[in-house]
Amino acid sequence: MADMCHSLGVGRFVFPNVRTILPAYWNGHAVPGKAGLHFALGEGLAVSDFSPAHLAVEMCDLPLLRELLDGGADINEEHGGLTLLHHAIDVEIDSHAQTGEPLHVDVTAYLLARGADPKRPSDGGCGVTAEHMAFVSRHWLATALFEGWDVRR
Repeated sequence: MADMCHSLGVGRFVFPNVRTILPAYWNGHAVPGKAGLHFALGEGLAVSDFSPAHLAVEMCDLPLLRELLDGGADINEEHGGLTLLHHAIDVEIDSHAQTGEPLHVDVTAYLLARGADPKRPSDGGCGVTAEHMAFVSRHWLATALFEGWDVRR
């Protein structure tokens, strides 16, 4: 998979093993060689604003996401108007567009398997569904997955 989902770039620093750095960050400890991990992710969002679950989605870290969900993280939590499922679609599309690597659907599929609802609107119920977002973004893998989910319901 593309480096986009496995490394965290902060200025000129790149941390290839995100799992070693995030627990210390979440516990409020300083990161060696950096004053913090507050950096822009577009639309005014910053990594330091993400919940641990949203950060795991951003980094495509499925083992960490599983650990967080098993520990009680809310599958429907929102950040910046995006549920975890919306965020996964956004990350998968961005990763594909920015790296040229093949489109993937692993985070979206995992969230769907854990109970995320692709028909749940974003932004507290006022936004678009993840299903619509995937269709409009041309995330054909997620769209096919959602169509199969819908048939089985």
